[in-house]
Amino acid sequence: MNQESRVQKPLPHMLLNFQNMFLTGKSVFLGGVCWK
Repeated sequence: MNQESRVQKPLPHMLLNFQNMFLTGKSVFLGGVCWK
């Protein structure tokens, strides 16, 4: 049980990190477009 949860944990964490990076990049991109 412990090994299973350990293996399953990183994937959602990586997806959340990617989503956060994407949202941050999108907001920065939109902000740059607005400033121009």
